[in-house]
Amino acid sequence: MKRKINIVFSFFLLSFLISSCDKKEKDKTTTDEVSYENSLTLNNGEKWLANKETTVGMENMAKLVAGVIPGETDAKALAESLEMEFKLIVSKCTMTGEPHDQLHYYILPLKDKIDALKSSDESEKKAMLEDITSHIKMYKTYFK
Repeated sequence: MKRKINIVFSFFLLSFLISSCDKKEKDKTTTDEVSYENSLTLNNGEKWLANKETTVGMENMAKLVAGVIPGETDAKALAESLEMEFKLIVSKCTMTGEPHDQLHYYILPLKDKIDALKSSDESEKKAMLEDITSHIKMYKTYFK
């Protein structure tokens, strides 16, 4: 009898722990997503110094979105071009310390937006393109 009670108790304890960990992971994801943009700050009121390759990549992205014609631009092809620039920025990044961290706070949400654009339907594309364009323009607010 005592063994059955231990088994039942262990089962309930295990179930509770699994559901608790799952909830914490979901809460962490939500918090991490929110903290990207909430953590992006200036360097004591000044822009962060970015490496040349990052700035060139962001300028290339700005040119790509500047040529967007709503309803005519192939959003998937644009997303692929933006993703190529993103990968170049990441591969050529030489930044370290707080400027590097701040770049991540800025660029990771951009990557999420680019990924979402690839899988968006027609009704979402215009708003997503505007969101990406706005985010890319924000680069010059925080980095030089």
